[in-house]
Amino acid sequence: MRMRAWPSKLPAVRAFYAHGCHAAAVIIALAAIAVGLVVLIGGWWLDIEVLRQPASGYSAMRAGTAVGLAVAGLGILGIARAWATWFQAASGAVLAALGAVVLGSYAAGQAKTEFEGLFARQAMDDAVPGRIALNTALCFLLLGAGLLLIAARRADSLRQSLGLMVSLIAYAALVGTVMSSLVVAGVFEDDFTAMSPFTAVPLLFLGFAIVLVSVEHGWARTLTDSRTAGRLLRAGVPFILVLFLFAGWMFVRVAGISDANLGRLALSIVLLVAVLIVALVAVTARIENLDVALVSLESDFTSRVAEATFDARQAMSILQAILDNSSELIMRYDRNHRVAYVNSKVVEASGRLPDDWIGRTVAEAGYTPEFTAQWDAALERVLVTGKTETFEFEIDNMNSHRWYESTIAAEHDESGAITHALSSSHDITVRKTAELKLAELATRDPLTGLANRSALLAELARALSAGSRSGRPTAVLMLDLDRFKQINDSLGHSFGDCVLEEVAHRLNATVRSSDVVARPGGDEFIVVMRDLANLTEPIRAAERIIASLRQSFSIEGTEIFTTASVGVTIASGIAFADDVLREADTAMYAAKNDGRDRVALYNAELRTVVTERLTLENDLRRAVDREEFLVYYQPEVDFATGEIVAVEALVRWQHPDGRLRMAQEFIETAEETGLIREIGEWVMREACAQAAVWAAQSPDHPIIVRVNLSAVQLSSPTLADGIDAALVASGIDPSTLCFEITETALLRDTVTVRSNVLSIRDRGIKIAIDDFGTGFASLAYLRDYPVSALKIDRMFVTSMLTSDIDHRLVAGIIALAERFGVTVTAEGVEEQIQAMELQAMGCPAAQGFLYSEAVPAVEIDALMAHTYAHS
Repeated sequence: MRMRAWPSKLPAVRAFYAHGCHAAAVIIALAAIAVGLVVLIGGWWLDIEVLRQPASGYSAMRAGTAVGLAVAGLGILGIARAWATWFQAASGAVLAALGAVVLGSYAAGQAKTEFEGLFARQAMDDAVPGRIALNTALCFLLLGAGLLLIAARRADSLRQSLGLMVSLIAYAALVGTVMSSLVVAGVFEDDFTAMSPFTAVPLLFLGFAIVLVSVEHGWARTLTDSRTAGRLLRAGVPFILVLFLFAGWMFVRVAGISDANLGRLALSIVLLVAVLIVALVAVTARIENLDVALVSLESDFTSRVAEATFDARQAMSILQAILDNSSELIMRYDRNHRVAYVNSKVVEASGRLPDDWIGRTVAEAGYTPEFTAQWDAALERVLVTGKTETFEFEIDNMNSHRWYESTIAAEHDESGAITHALSSSHDITVRKTAELKLAELATRDPLTGLANRSALLAELARALSAGSRSGRPTAVLMLDLDRFKQINDSLGHSFGDCVLEEVAHRLNATVRSSDVVARPGGDEFIVVMRDLANLTEPIRAAERIIASLRQSFSIEGTEIFTTASVGVTIASGIAFADDVLREADTAMYAAKNDGRDRVALYNAELRTVVTERLTLENDLRRAVDREEFLVYYQPEVDFATGEIVAVEALVRWQHPDGRLRMAQEFIETAEETGLIREIGEWVMREACAQAAVWAAQSPDHPIIVRVNLSAVQLSSPTLADGIDAALVASGIDPSTLCFEITETALLRDTVTVRSNVLSIRDRGIKIAIDDFGTGFASLAYLRDYPVSALKIDRMFVTSMLTSDIDHRLVAGIIALAERFGVTVTAEGVEEQIQAMELQAMGCPAAQGFLYSEAVPAVEIDALMAHTYAHS
């Protein structure tokens, strides 16, 4: 068994081997250059005898030989260092030319060469300075040829490189022997052919360097396989012969044989015989191997043909099994679009046997003209261009509607021509059904099934575009359920969802079949009415919707009533969806501001209102960031003593335009935008800080500071944290603080509201119900909440002297508060007669312009020293 090459298992070893060979080649090249330059400069130009002739008569190196060694070293160094290819080729050419010129000189019978004249100045009697021996010239010619081969990238195989190495080494070993034989025969004189050991050694190593410098070109892998030993042995035979030659020469010299040429001739004959024997053995082995190979080839041919036939049949069987068991529908078409093959999956899916397919086109198989046109067009593109086509299609198979994804590719013959088309189709019905479902979900409200916001915008854009072309206007109706949040808060979100579903059902039953009903979100619904023939039609539709929603809803056995506010806008000509929706929203808010449960039509006046509202909102946001607010205080007077016993903190906005804006001008907008939380927390901190100042000034008679809490603040989960922060920062006694809460805020009887009210009580802070008597469940508040004071709404105080009912109502509130053990303050007292009547009814305190309007804190200090009389 053949062993695997060890370098394949040890790539690091192979890399080390390649780098080592490369380094050795560089060292040899540098040594050759050094030897050549030292001998040339020191021995022949500077006339240093020890360098020119170290062992007189036996080791002399001629100047021409030194030049050749230096050129050969430069060429090998250029290859090793990857210098320019032209430099490598030039070195080889110069070296080959040097050898060729010398060889030509000898062939022409010239005893002297041109090189002798170059060094004539240093010539001596016993040495010819520039002469190059015949065998040395031949070595230069072969070395130059080797450099040219490598520079041309022709010596890129092991066989070529080994052949080059063997020829160079063999020449270095044998050329001297052959030339010595010719000298003995009298063909040449000894002086013309002698190669000294000092010349032979560099030539020998340069021959190896040519091989070593090329190892990194891929020869390292081949040189290190399991057959390397034999190759190196055969390649090393000439090297062994060189060693024998050198040993024989040394023996002749040491033994003192006088006829050195006769000794070298005898040794040469022995070496030539050895070389012939080795060559004969190698040729015989090659012939025997060839015979064995022919016999083996003849015996294996039949079995290989049989194995190939069996493999082909087995491969066809496997391929057929794969095709028949594939989940893909595979078909083969000729250039006339006729079916040449179908697998079993096609038969199963279509319900048609193979004979119903083979030789027919898709149209002849009975498919629709639309599908046939699509399929034939794809086939023709593939058969003409050769480019693969991938597309999706839907088709009716076996009484079911299916979706497929198909890929059609071209089939080529040996010449590259397109002969057939292969189609592979797989069922994607499940995926397409899911995609269609997702697409539907992406455009439908999951609760009501109505169009969602994205579908609404797309439909409205189409309606506006069609209306601009036809001249028939489009109307948008935007409706919002009135006080729907109360339904969610009191009955739960699941109950609210049932109401929304019922509203969607009533809308669909009320509008035209061509109208689009959408639910963008929350309790907001939009109706798009396109192609209007009459501009009054959307108003009548809105009135029908309001009338429909006024009817009671019966949800889970509970009957509730709700109403809606509807805004209508009519667009004609070129309009944009966002602008139209903004106009409808403006009209809807106008309907709410007018009292709800009504219709409002968008017009230029509403546009002005909306613009002002948007400006106010933007300014208010900047005011929060800049803290443009002030806290004013309105005093509350005790009827019994005439002294100020409490003050109500009221927020004012110092607008950048210089005008001081009252709370009623911006509080509603602040509540709608949610900015009331930040404003309320700021007012609370300022009021607590001022209360601490007054408490420090009058520790024995601290006044109560009343701070208003909006419904938004009371519903906030972070209210308690804000109260704690204000108390800690100011350090006031909580008993000097009172929060005024409107009945409207308490209508949101949620878990959060109740938790916040109890948190206020637990901190020792008083609670007062503001605007008492205007709500819906006042007595229940006195029962369910820890109330410490009631404030009678100014509406009753103003009319109590002219209305007997209001007079009785005020007297009843005062008596009720007394029974519940809470204090009462009458708001809006502006006349002395009102104060006297309230005092007569037993009201303990009053607040109004009769005493003072709301003023800055510094003015309250002066008012505290004043005592008010009511007689």
